[in-house]
Amino acid sequence: MQNLRQQILLFWGLSLLLTAIAQNGSEQKLLDDRVTRAKELNKEKKWTEAIPILQELMAENEKKGDWISFSSNAHLLATALSGLKRYDSCHEMLEKSLQKLEKASQNNTLEAASLFSFMGITHVRLERFAKGLEAYQKAIAIFKNQNIIGARPAFACRNAAQIFVRQEDYTRAIQYFEASLLADTSGEYRAATYAQMANCYHYLGDEQAVMKYCSLGFAEQNLVPDIRADLKAIVHSAYEYQGQISKAVQTLQEALAIYPREEEYVRERVRVYTSLSGIAARQNNPREAEQYFQKAEAEGKAFYKGKSREMAKLYVETGLFYEETGRPEQALAFYQKALIQSFPNFNSLNINENPPIEDAWLESQAMRAAAAKALILVKNTDTASRLNAAHCFDLSFAIATQLRRTYGDDADKYALAANNRQNYNAAALNLWQLWRESNDPLILARLFAFLEQTKAQALGDALQQQRALALAGIPDSLLAREENLRLEIAGLVGDLKKKQEVGDSAGIVAVKERIFKQEKTYHDFLETLKSQFPQFHQFAEASLTANLSDIQASLPDTAALLSWFDAGDRYLCVVMRRDRLAAFEVPRDSLLDEKLSGFFNTLADKNSQQTNPDAYFSDACFLFKKLLPDTNLSSARSLIIIPDGSLCYLPFEALLTTEHRGGFASAAYLLRSKTVQYAWTATLLTLPPLKKEVEKGLLQIAPFVELARDGLATLSGSLSDIPESLRTATLVGVSATADSFLKKSPRYNIIHLSTHADAGGSGTPGIELYDRRLTLPEIYAQRFHASLVSLSACETGKGQFAKGEGVLSLARAFAYAGAQSLVASHWSVNERSTADLFSCFYKNLENGLPKAEALRQAKLEYLASAELDARKAPFHWAAFTLTGADGSVDFGGKHLKKWLLGIVGLFVLVVLFRRFYFFKTGKITPEL
Repeated sequence: MQNLRQQILLFWGLSLLLTAIAQNGSEQKLLDDRVTRAKELNKEKKWTEAIPILQELMAENEKKGDWISFSSNAHLLATALSGLKRYDSCHEMLEKSLQKLEKASQNNTLEAASLFSFMGITHVRLERFAKGLEAYQKAIAIFKNQNIIGARPAFACRNAAQIFVRQEDYTRAIQYFEASLLADTSGEYRAATYAQMANCYHYLGDEQAVMKYCSLGFAEQNLVPDIRADLKAIVHSAYEYQGQISKAVQTLQEALAIYPREEEYVRERVRVYTSLSGIAARQNNPREAEQYFQKAEAEGKAFYKGKSREMAKLYVETGLFYEETGRPEQALAFYQKALIQSFPNFNSLNINENPPIEDAWLESQAMRAAAAKALILVKNTDTASRLNAAHCFDLSFAIATQLRRTYGDDADKYALAANNRQNYNAAALNLWQLWRESNDPLILARLFAFLEQTKAQALGDALQQQRALALAGIPDSLLAREENLRLEIAGLVGDLKKKQEVGDSAGIVAVKERIFKQEKTYHDFLETLKSQFPQFHQFAEASLTANLSDIQASLPDTAALLSWFDAGDRYLCVVMRRDRLAAFEVPRDSLLDEKLSGFFNTLADKNSQQTNPDAYFSDACFLFKKLLPDTNLSSARSLIIIPDGSLCYLPFEALLTTEHRGGFASAAYLLRSKTVQYAWTATLLTLPPLKKEVEKGLLQIAPFVELARDGLATLSGSLSDIPESLRTATLVGVSATADSFLKKSPRYNIIHLSTHADAGGSGTPGIELYDRRLTLPEIYAQRFHASLVSLSACETGKGQFAKGEGVLSLARAFAYAGAQSLVASHWSVNERSTADLFSCFYKNLENGLPKAEALRQAKLEYLASAELDARKAPFHWAAFTLTGADGSVDFGGKHLKKWLLGIVGLFVLVVLFRRFYFFKTGKITPEL
C-alpha cells in the first residue's frame, strides 16, 4: 500500500514536470515566433507593425531578467523607430534601456555595446555629434575591455571616425579608421573604410595617399556598387592632381551613373556634382560649372526637406565659385543660404542679419559660411558692412574655438589655425579700420581681445587642463593615473620617432596602434573625470581669456604691454597701459623685411658684428624707429612684448634708440632705458601660480662638465653659470641622466640646465642629458612647478613659427609643462659669455630683483665689464630673453641663510659700537 502511494505521487510529480516542460517549450516557441515575426516585419520595412511586438517582448524579457534577449529586442526596436525617422523616440528608448542594463549590472556587456553604437547613430541623426561620439566611445571601450574584434567594433570605430571628419580633425579620423581596419577581421567594412581614409588624405593634401587607399579599395573582392562609386568619386582628385583631367571627369561621371537617384544616395550625388563643377571652374568653364551647381542644388532640394549640412556645404562651394568669377552679390546670397542650413534657429535671407554668437556650435560648414560672408563684406568700405563682417568673423572663430577643443592632437590645432590665417588677418584689419574711422575705444578693446584669441591657442588649452586637474579636488591617486597615462603616451611617441628614423615599417604600424589605444584610454579617463568631478568639467571648458580690466589691473604703472599682430601687409600693435589703450601700424615693405631678415642673421653671427659694427648699429636704429615709434612708450620704464610672425625672433632690447658710431659697450641699446620681457599672451600673465609643494631652491643640471657623448662638446665652465652659494642641488656628469632629471625637477622652484640643445635642425628637438636626449614630446608631458626655468643651452628659444601659436621652441615646451617663466637663447652663444651673464643674473635675483630687471642688469653689467669691446657685441648677451611671468624668486634656505648672516653681522656691529662708545667716554662697558 505504501509503495503504491509512492508510485502514484511519483507519477503525479512526473506528469506536472512534463506538463511544465511542455508549457515552457510552447511559451518559448511562441516567444521565438514573435521575435522571428518582428525581424521579418523589420526586413519588410513594416516598422509600425513590428514596434508593439518588440515592446511586449522587451517587457517580458525585463520581467524574467533575460537581459541578453532584452538587449537584442531593444536593438530591433531601435531599428524600427529609426526606420520611421522617430529619432527622438529611439533615443529615449535606448537611454531607458541602457539605464535598466546599468541597474542590473549589465551595462558592460557586448549587448550593451551594440546599444551604445545604435545610440551613436541616433545622436548623429539628431545632429548631436558630441553625444554621438561619446556613445561610440563607450561602445569601443567595452569591446576593448573584452578584447573583442570583428564587425561590431569595426563599425563603432568607423562611425566615430566619421564624426572626427565632420569636425575636420582628419588626423584623429585616420587613427580611428585604422583601428576599424584592425578590428574588421571579416573585411565587411574594409573597402568603405579605405574610401573614407582616402577622403581624409585628400583634405590633408596628400594625393599620393588618396591614390594608395583608393587602389586598396578597388582591389577588394566582391566590391558592392555603391562603395565602388565612393572610390571613383574620391580618386578623381588624385587624377586631377596628376593632370589627368579627362580621367578625373570620367571617374566622377561613372560614380554618378552608379549612384541611384534615391534619397539614400543624394549626399553622394550632390558631392559628385560639386566636384564636377569644381573641375569645370578650374578649367575655365564657368558656364558648365554653374550648370553642375544648379543640378546639385536641384537634387538636394528634392530630397532634403529640412535643413542639411550637405546643402550648407554645397552653398558654401557655390558661393566661392560666384566670388571667384567676380559675382560677389550672388556669392553673398549663397553664403547666407549656407548659414540658414547650418543654424537650426536661423532663417533670414537678409544679408544684414546673422545668427547670434551664442548659437555657435560644432559645425565646420557654419564656420566656413560665416568666414566666407565676412571676407566679402570687408571689401566694402561702409561702417555697416564692416560691423556685419566683424560679427561674422566672431561667429566663425567661436565655432573654430569649439572645434579646436575637441582636437586631441596639437598638430591638428596648428593646422586649424593655419587654415584660418587669411581670416585672422582680414578680421584684424577690419577692426583696425573700424577703429581708425571711429576712434572708438570699445573697438580698440575688441581688437586687443581678438589678438589675444589668436595667440598660443594650444598652449592655453594645455595650461587650462592642468589648472582644471589641480583645482577640481581630484584625489591624488587619480592624478597619478592621469600622469602615468600621459607619460606613457609621450614614451610611445618617442618610440615612433625612432622607428620612423630607421624606416621600420612594421614597427611604425605597431607603435601607432599602441599610441591610438593609449590615447583612447587617456581620453576615456578624462571623460570619466569630467563626469565624476563636475568642477573639472567646468574648469576645463571655461574660457581662458582674461577680461581687459583684469589685464590692465595686473600691469605696473610704469609698464607698457605691446600686443603685435602680423597682418601680412603690415604689423599691427596694440599698446596697453594701466589706464588706456593705444595702437599703431607698421607697414611692411621689402626694405623692412630685408632689414629684419638681415638683422636676424647678423645677431647670430659674431664675426659679422665684429667686422662691420656700423652696419649692425645702422640696422638696429632703423628697426627701432620703424617698430617702436609710438609716443605712448616714451614714459614706460618696462615693456612686455607679445610678438607675432617674424617679430618672435627679435630681441627688442638689442635695438638702438639713437644712431651710433663707436664701440659696442657704449651703444644706446633699448636695454639701457627699458626693461624688456616677453609673453605668450597677456592672459597667461594674469594666471596665479598653482599652489604646489616644491622645494624653494635651485636645481642645476650640468651633464657634460668633464665628459660628453655622441660627439658633443664638453662644457667645462657650465658650473660657473650659478654661484655655488645659491645651488640647492645639482645633477652633474653621470648623475645628470634623463630619469634623474625627470624625477627631481618637478620638486624645485628654480631649474637651470647647463647643457646642449637642438631646436630640430638635425633631428628630433630636445635637451641633451648625460645618457640621452630628452625629446620635445617628453618635455610636453611633464609637469613642472618652477617659478623660473633657465635654459643655458643653444637655440632653446628657436623653432618653427605656427600661426595662432607662436614659435614651437624648447622654451615653449617647458611653458607647456607648467613653468611660469623661462630664460632661453635665440642662437648659439659662447660658453664663457653665458657663464658671466647667468652668474650676474642669479646674483641679482638673490638680491631681490624681479626676473626681467635681474636679466637686464646682468646684461648692463656685462657691457660695463672689463671685457674687450669686441666681446660686448650683442651676439654675446642679447640671445637670452625672459618669457613669462615676472617677479622675484624664492631661493628658500639660501635666502634664509643670507638673512641669518646679516642679523649676526648686525649684532656684531652693535657689540663693537657699544664697546667703542664706552671706551671713548671712559664709562665701564656693561656686560652683555
